[in-house]
Formats: sequence, C-alpha cells, structure tokens
Amino acid sequence: MAISKRNSNLFAAENWEVAYAAYTNVSFKAYDFSTMRSAMLNYIRENYPENFNDYIESSEFVAIIELLSYLSQSLAFRVDLNTRENFLSTAESRDSILRLANMLGYTPKRNIPASGLLKVTSISTTEPVIDATGENLQNTLIEWNDDENPDSFDQFVAIMNSAMSTNNPFTKPVVEETVGTIPTEIYSLNNRTGDQIAFTFSADVNGEKFPFEIVSANINENKVFSEAQPDVYQTMRLIYRNDKKGLDSANTGFFFMFKQGELQFNDYIFDRALPNRNIDVADTNINETDVFLQQLDENAVRQTTWKQVPNLTGQTLAYNSLSLNDRNVYAIENSVEDGIRIKFSDGNLGNIPTGIFRLYYRKSAGQSLTIRPENFGTVSVVIPYFNGNGDIHNLTVNMELQNSVFNSAPAESLQSIKNNAPQTYYTQDRMVSAQDYNVYPLSQNVNILKLKATNRTHAGHSRYIDIEDPTGRFSKITSYADDGALYKDDEEYQKQITFGLNKTASQILKDDIANMTKHYTLQNFVYDDYRKQHEAGNPGAFSLIDQDILWKTQPSAPKNQTGYFTRLNGGTREILNNSKNESRVIQEGSYLRFRNPSDITDKLLASITSITNSAVPLNELATTTGVVQLSKNVPNGWLAYEILPSLNAALLEQDIGVTFQNKIAAKEDFGIGYDFNPVNVTDSHWYIIDNSTLQKKAKFNASRTSGASWLIKAEYNQSESSTSISKYTFTTRGTRYVFESLNDVKFYFSNDEKAYDSTSGQIKKDIIELTTENFKPRVKETYVWEDTDSNGISDAWKLAESDATYVPSGASQNIVLRGRSSKAKDMEIRFISNFGILQNGESGISPTAAYAQGDFISPVEVAIKIDPLSSSTGKAVVKTNSGLLSSFPSEVQIPVSQITQSVTGGANGNIAYVLWDSGSSSYKTYQGNATTTSYEVGAYSTEGHIDLLSNTSIKISDFDNVNKRWQGFRHKDKMDIIYKNVREVLDQPLQFEVVDPYKYNDGYADPSKLVVSPLDSDYDGFPDNPALFDDFVSSEDFVFFETKVDLDGYSYEKPAKFKILDLQAEDVLNVNFGLETIAPGSNPDDTTKFSDFDLIYVKSLDIAKKYLGNSVGKLVHKLVFPVAELPTVYELINDLTTPKLIILSKNNSYNVKPGRSFTQNTLELNPRNCSFKWQHFAPSEVRIDPSISNIIEMFVVTKTYYNSMLEYKNGVVSVKPEPPTSDELGQELSTLDNYKSLSDQIVYSSGKFKLLFGTDADVEVQAQICLLYTSPSPRDQRGSRIPDSA
Repeated sequence: MAISKRNSNLFAAENWEVAYAAYTNVSFKAYDFSTMRSAMLNYIRENYPENFNDYIESSEFVAIIELLSYLSQSLAFRVDLNTRENFLSTAESRDSILRLANMLGYTPKRNIPASGLLKVTSISTTEPVIDATGENLQNTLIEWNDDENPDSFDQFVAIMNSAMSTNNPFTKPVVEETVGTIPTEIYSLNNRTGDQIAFTFSADVNGEKFPFEIVSANINENKVFSEAQPDVYQTMRLIYRNDKKGLDSANTGFFFMFKQGELQFNDYIFDRALPNRNIDVADTNINETDVFLQQLDENAVRQTTWKQVPNLTGQTLAYNSLSLNDRNVYAIENSVEDGIRIKFSDGNLGNIPTGIFRLYYRKSAGQSLTIRPENFGTVSVVIPYFNGNGDIHNLTVNMELQNSVFNSAPAESLQSIKNNAPQTYYTQDRMVSAQDYNVYPLSQNVNILKLKATNRTHAGHSRYIDIEDPTGRFSKITSYADDGALYKDDEEYQKQITFGLNKTASQILKDDIANMTKHYTLQNFVYDDYRKQHEAGNPGAFSLIDQDILWKTQPSAPKNQTGYFTRLNGGTREILNNSKNESRVIQEGSYLRFRNPSDITDKLLASITSITNSAVPLNELATTTGVVQLSKNVPNGWLAYEILPSLNAALLEQDIGVTFQNKIAAKEDFGIGYDFNPVNVTDSHWYIIDNSTLQKKAKFNASRTSGASWLIKAEYNQSESSTSISKYTFTTRGTRYVFESLNDVKFYFSNDEKAYDSTSGQIKKDIIELTTENFKPRVKETYVWEDTDSNGISDAWKLAESDATYVPSGASQNIVLRGRSSKAKDMEIRFISNFGILQNGESGISPTAAYAQGDFISPVEVAIKIDPLSSSTGKAVVKTNSGLLSSFPSEVQIPVSQITQSVTGGANGNIAYVLWDSGSSSYKTYQGNATTTSYEVGAYSTEGHIDLLSNTSIKISDFDNVNKRWQGFRHKDKMDIIYKNVREVLDQPLQFEVVDPYKYNDGYADPSKLVVSPLDSDYDGFPDNPALFDDFVSSEDFVFFETKVDLDGYSYEKPAKFKILDLQAEDVLNVNFGLETIAPGSNPDDTTKFSDFDLIYVKSLDIAKKYLGNSVGKLVHKLVFPVAELPTVYELINDLTTPKLIILSKNNSYNVKPGRSFTQNTLELNPRNCSFKWQHFAPSEVRIDPSISNIIEMFVVTKTYYNSMLEYKNGVVSVKPEPPTSDELGQELSTLDNYKSLSDQIVYSSGKFKLLFGTDADVEVQAQICLLYTSPSPRDQRGSRIPDSA
C-alpha cells in the first residue's frame, strides 16, 4: 500500500487531471513584472488563504514574490528575443540574419563597383614611328577621327601596333567576340610588367573624390566584359569595338576598362593540409565581383587560379556544377563584421590548399554613383612598353568617358536579405517559372529597384524557324491588312527658347528657327494646307505651264543633276533668273514635276537641293557645272510643269534677320510668315507679322497682309524672363498624318529604339505602304486652251497628259472622256481663267491696250456641274454612255468675293476687261456695268460678253460659243475634268514612314494608330513625294469617328460605320416628309427612304437647316455632317419647347477628319477597303538566339538611375539622366544567364520615368493643378469667390 501511494506521488506529474488543475490556475497573460507579481499574489490568495495573509508592501513574503517577478520578466524577455532571432522575418541582428540566410543557401550581396569603358581619344609615343606617308610620329599627338587629319586613323593604328604585342597586331586579336551586338576584339599591349597591375586615377563624383583603376579587360563566357585575372607579370589588355556607324560613333574605337576602387592583396602560406580551412579577411567594403585567389610559386609567379563556387542551394564546395576536374575551389561567406571569410574543401570533393597563396580583392565605395563624362574629363596615363626591337618607350593615352555610368550599388541591406532569401530559396537557384524571373534577379544584383519580366513568345517554338515576335519588339515584322484608315488633323509643334544666354538672336534664327521649319508637322502643313489655301485664292498658282520652263543639263549630258532652266517669255526663250518676280517661285527645297515633252506620260518628281547665282549660269559651256542642283538626274530638255513649294530656311537671316532681332530686343510677340512667290520685287519670301495685327488663334489665311498668315508665332513669356534673358514660346502650324488599323494590326513603334542598316549607316524606317490593291481617290485630267496652228489665237483643248487635242465645233466641245461608263454624277469640271479682267476696273484701262501680266486679276476657278441631259440647267452636258463632253453652259457667274483683287474703279465704278477681236485681229478693251451690258471702249456699237451684276457677281455670257471665246489675256485657260468614284487601282504603292507613336492628351499611346509622314528614302530631309496624302485622299473623302469611354473612364476615338447618304455636292434637296424620302435636287427621282440612312452629308449648315429641320417630328436622331463645318457633326433632335419641332444640335460624341478609310458606309454595294502593308524593323541592340523558343523581356529600374532622377528633380544636376541601355543592363546582369532555362533568352529594357510636372514634361501629359474653393455659405454658393487671375 505504501509502495502504491509512493508511486502515485512519483507519477503525479503524468496524471492529466493534476496537470489540468495546475494549468487552470496559471495566468499565461502574465508577462512583465507587474502582471507576474499580481498573478502570483492572486494564486496564493486563492490556493493558500489560511497559510499566507500578510500582503503589506514591507512584508518579506511580498519581497520574495517581487524578486521572482523580476527574474520571470528577464527570462521571458530573453526567451522571446532569442525566439525572434530564430525567424528570418523577425530577426534584427546582423549575425542572426546572415546565419538564417546561409541556412537557406543564400549569400547576401556585397557592394557592386562602378565599371565601364573609357574611349581612347588621342595618343602619342616617344618612339619614332613612321607612318605610311613617311611622316615621323614621335611625340606627335594623334587624335581619333581627326577631321583635319585625313591620315589620323592610319597613324593611330600605326602607334597602337608599335605598342601592342607583335603576336597580335591590329586585326589579329587575342580574343574576338560580339558583345551586345557590337563586334569586339581584345588586344594585348607589350607593356613593361613586374611592377604594376593597374593604372590608377581619381575623380570627383558628387563632390567626393574616389579612386579608380584602369584594368586589363577580358570577355567572359556570358559574352560580357570582365576584368582579367590580376597578375603583375601579365600585360595590359585593351578593347577595340566597331558598331559600323562611323568613326565618330561613341561605340567605335579603342577602349580601356576601368573599375572604381583599389585592388589589394594578402599572401598566405599553408604548410600543412588542413581540411575545411577558413581565412578571415577583416577589411570592409570588399566588393562582390573582384575577389581572386591564385596559387604562387616561390618566386611569386602565378601557377594556378582557384575558382569561386557560389555558396547557394545546389552550389557548394561539396556539390557544384563545375567540371569534375575543377577541384581547386573555394567559397566566400560574409562575416558579421562586414568582412569576408574564404572557405576551402575537406579534401574529398575539392583540394585542400597547401603552399603559397595570394588573395586579391578590391575595396570599393559601397555607394550608388552616377559617373558622368564631365566627372572624368580627360584621363591620361603613361604606359611604358617594349617595341618590336625590345626598346622601351612611353605610350601616352588620353581617354574620355562617352556615356554616363551608373552600375554601382551599395551592399545589400538587412531588410533586402530578409526579403530575398526566402524568395530565392523558393526558386531553387534557377529561373523557370514567371515568378522565378520576377524574383530571382533581385537576389543576384543589389542595384535592382523594380523588376518586371514578361514572356514575349510561346514555349515550343521550333528552333528551325526564325524567331518572330508578334509585338515587333525584338524581330522585324511584315503584316498585311485591309482595315486601314489614313487621315490628318492639326498638330502644332512648340519649342521654348531662351535669348540672352550663349547664342545670339541671329544664331538662334539660323539654327533653332531654321530647324523648326524642317519639323515634319510644319512640312506636312506647307505641302498640304498651305498649298491648298494658295490654290484656292489663286487657282493654278503652282502651275508652270505658262512659263514653258525647260531643264538644261550642265555639264552637257543626256541626264544630269546639275544644270539650269530656260523659260519662254513673249515667244523668246531665255535663261530663267529666280531673282525676278515671275520666277521667284523657283527656290531651294521646292519640288518640281517634270515630264518628257515627247511622251507626256513619262514623268518624275525632283527637289531643288541648291541654287547659286540666282540660277543664272556663269557661262553656257558644255563642261561647266550647273548652278542648279536637283535631287536626282533629270533628262535634258524635260518640261517643268508644276512646282510644290517648300520653306527655304537659308533665306531667314537675309529676309528677316534685323527685324527678328529688334522684336526680341523689344520683348514683343510676333509672327513669321512665308510667301512662296512674292508679287513685288521688294518683297522678301520670309516676313514678320507685327503684334498689332497678329491673329494668334485664327486659322491660316494665305494672304500676306493677313495677321493669320503666320507659320511660326513667337510669344514672350514675361513671368519667366528677366532684364538679361528673354524666354519665348515658338509655335508652328502643323498637320499630322495618322494611320490606323481598326482591328487587325497592333503597331509597335518607339523613337528611342533605332534599327541601323550596317551597309548604309542609315536608320531603317518603319513603313506603312498602301498597296496597289487600293483604288485611286479620283482622276483629274487637265486641258489647256492652246494655239495649235500657231496663228496667235488659241483654238483647241489640249490634254496635258497626252497632248491629244480636241477642236470645239460651235457650242459642242467634242472632248472624249476616259470611257463610255463615265457618268455625269461622278464628274466635275473646274474652269480656271482670269477672263481678261483688269484690276481696279476702268481706272486700269490702257488706251493702247499695252498691258502686263500684273495688270490682270489672278486666275479664278469656276466649278461647273454636269448634267446627263441638257445644258439649259446651267450645267455642262455628258450624256449617258456617250463618253463625250458635249457642251458647256451658256453662261456662268463668278462671285466678286472669290476674286482677291479689286475689279471696279474709275469715274463710273465699272469693271474692265480685254478680249481678242477676231474681226480686227487685235485685243480690245471693254467696260461692263450693272446694266448687264458691256461695250468696247471708244466704240460703243461693239458689245462685249462680261457684265457686272449689282457689284456682287460677274456674268460671263456666251460661255459655250467658241467663236466668242473669252480667252484670258496673258493666261492660258485651263479646264480640269475630275472623275470621282473611279475603279482604277493605284499605279504604284504609296509609302509613308512612321515618325511617332500616336498619343492621346493623357499620354496613352494607342497601339492601333501611328503618326506617319511621306517617305524620305534618300534621307535628304525632304519627302520623296510631298503630295502623297493627296494621291490617296480626295477632298470629298472623310473618316468619321465615335468617341468611346472605357471601363476606367478614359475616352478614345475609333472609326465608326454608318449607313451614309452623300449629298454634299447638292445645293437643293428634295425632302418629302409625307413619304419619308429624300433625293438630290439634281436628280429628284433618285430617292432614299429615311429609314435607309443614319448619317447624311450636306454642303453647308444652312442647307441642313433649310431642308432637314422640320416641324412634323421626322428625321429625329439622324446625324448630319455639313462639310463646310468640318469637323463638327450635328444631330437632329426634338426641340425642348415645341412638340415635333426638329432642330440641329452639335453632337460631341462624333467628329470628322479629312481622310480615307476602309468603307464606313454600309450602304455601298461594292465597298472599298484600305489595304496596307506594315513593315517594322526591330532595334539591333537586342540579342536574340534563333534557337531559343522563349524570349523573356526583363524591365528593370536600377537604384542608380532612380537616384540620378532624384538628383535631377532636386536640382543637383541640370541634365535629365538617360536610362541605361539594353547593352549596359546586359553587362550588369550577365550572371543571370547562368540560372535561366536553356530554352529561354533574356533581353533587358530599362524602365523609364515620365515627368508630369514642369516644362521638361511632355506637353500631352503635363499635369495641371486646379484650386477649388468651397464654402458652406449660401451667399458663396451663388457665385465664385475665386479672382479672375486665379
């Protein structure tokens, strides 16, 4: 019984009831001193109330309890602290974090040194080196790519060859490889050895001086630059690179590699083989990349090089991926004191070191440094070397940094170790999955701030098929589609210019303003809107047919680029002088259309690249070089029949230099205009528009006297200027051409990524090509009223394209059209003449009829409609299936407002004109007045045919009578017959080059759109065909857009499809609201039901209001586009106050732009698509292995780049830092190639910062801050209390 009781007491702790009872009485919330004290006192009160009842503060019993509470708190704290240090997420001490990371196979990264290449810019030698021309180069400084020394390259190489080893002269490198797409060679100098491993220099970076070293270069297995093993007995190695962009390229030439820091070494003697030997190096700031271990002989000569094994999961001294023959291995651990520990093997799977060892290591700054070229300046080193004869000489090498270097980084922080270690353990030291690629690189380089990896191609891509990246980021692409749209919109170009700094106003005019005139948006505007505005006010303004200008080659040849022009003047052929008024239109940069006089269909377009001596040859000898140079060879004797003007920036200083400087000095706003063909000899091409007349926001007006004729406006920024400097904003007019694919193609384009053609040295341009599957927009045939029998009287219509002539008979014109299928509704006639009308009316009459061309009005264009039946409607006649222009209308009227000059004057205010009188075979002058009759001056019995109608219009009578032809005096009448809706395909593809991505105002780049411009294939700064847009888009073509809003609230435009009824040519509409039909006034039988269209074109808003607005509730919600109101679209809606009253209201959800697209009109039976080819060239800086199936694009933001942007933001530096290139990132992150999957290819792209504030931000994304004032006061809610200036 006693034994049983004793056993029960012994095993009481195992009794769960006893344990449960004990634990229920323990307070586990007690942790610190006060709670421990209270818990123990409560426990005693509850369990021993009769034995202990003395609880006063002075009691010895309470003192014991407090002592136990103190001990319990101390123990709890230490246990908790030690427990926290056992978990990586809560550990705080460096020792704990390093040990826990090591347990996960993770070695924290030490600092990364700044490293890069210094380009050799000049060299000299004390050796008497003789070059190929026999010149002694001793002590002569030879510059790399010296413009003033044509032999500089050969002399440079001659000196280098003398200093290099005889075993590897230039073109016979010791190592040859392609590094970052650039062919690279390593050469060895024959320098003196035994006393110097590296050449040192220092530089100030961010106000602090740092040491740097020129080191011997090598190319490692990852094809990136690395430092060769340091060896005092090894010669120095340098680099030669050639990116095939010319000797002036920053990446072509000789280079030396540099590193930041100081190389140091320790020697160790291991007398006996000790397994698992460790060496501690107490020095701090030893960098991550530059630790080298070598075994030496007794003379300190390197015998073997030991390899470092990464101390990672799967890569240890005991088990690693090195060859079985590589047993000389070691590993590096980071010590708690910020030093390093060298660890050796136990002798089983690696050798135990014995003998003499030297450990090289480089101590670096341990900071993120941004090293700019100006920090280094010119670095000079003197290298003693032995020449081929064994004589010692000195080579002086001057080097400069070409690009900023920002690849250094401090050592990995403790927080970074805690984040990266578990993530790296998850990856198992390899990159396979998407998460691996987004996590593992963070553990390999401490300079990575942000990282995003994206797979660009699919897995399993055949290695026998060339890689094609569908995004166009890494491989060239050729795509075809037929859902294209080409259109244009207004796009101004702005530039901020400060006067009063380094450049004078004259220099700014010749440089900055001249460059602005070459911006593609302004060029587009000049070739498009500017030209059309001038043609509208002066039809035929760019025609040269009247002058009969011929090209004369000089030197004499069947065809040539140089020569001069001759022109016909009053029947006499003379040399053209472009300083004279009638020929001042011939200017540098302008384009001329030439044709073969013998074959009118043989044509070409060439630009004028230069003109000297006012285009007048110094002599007419066959061997002399011509004074006019064209962009291409033009056959001798070809006719220049049309000019496309361009802005001649070379005349800026001559024309407006003084006035420009005066305006800047006066701090005034002003405009700059350009007159392609000044009327007066004293007028210049360029002119200044004074601020008093400048219309800054008005649409362009071609009149020289208009304040809206500016092409460039200058606005003074008073708030940003001072007494010494003046800041101006210069704004150009501009036209932007946009190409869009509705659904089929997503475009990729970046101006930062250029693809170069190594053969030509030019940039490969992305091309949008409109294929020959597309129809022509329209066909225009030009006829000239010619004198075919040389009797001085014109008598026939001559087709300019073929020289075919058509002689009218009475009222019949007898002009054969393009085919019998030509229909009246698809044709239009435009008649161009000055009708012999004199400027200033009867006050301009000459008694002897001795008139000059400037006495007459500019030619006007009269639009003549065509009828299929009768001319009685005031239209020309083209009968159905006749294929013949039968007759003209009997009379036409010209609004006086269409004539730019005054046509009335004198005592009676009459008009005056000159006509040919066949009876007297002479020109006679007539007067016309508002009585609708006109008479010959001095012979009132002879009636004329032109009359003034109430000062508003001019009537031309007998328009259809050839016997009373009104041929314009000193101007050949012209007639354009325009065929619309033709089904003729383009004669040749139309090529546009891509110039910009399309961005919305919020900065979003739409991948379905590109900004394009006519192709400039010869890179001369001028497009091959500046009128390319008009070759595809007619004046009646439009693209309709609908504004949509995405789920995030952003708005964007997309072309929309409608049932479109096109009545834009009609002056009258026949609308039957009862039958709900509409028809053109010219053909009332061609009716369309209201239900069959959604959108209707009309000529003007007045026509829309007159015929479509109604009070019967019809046509509601139909869209209306008045062409004259471009780009506005209206909607017919119910008036809110009057039932069934339908009115027009602007609909801002739609807009229209001039252009042509895939068929948007769903009513068309035979829709026309817009077929195109997109050809994209990927940048060559990205290396793609064609056997790889996965392309992993890694977007990286480095800490150094981020810190550089912060310096720029805070004003420490004034130049915005550039992000690292793909090549630079590849060099810095080259070790990642050791851990990727074999089927993967990594390419690197830098993340970029987009500025949102300040003048440096792109205009389309500049943030605007609006201050809103709110007040609870009812009085304030009735109106704003913000001042107008807020």
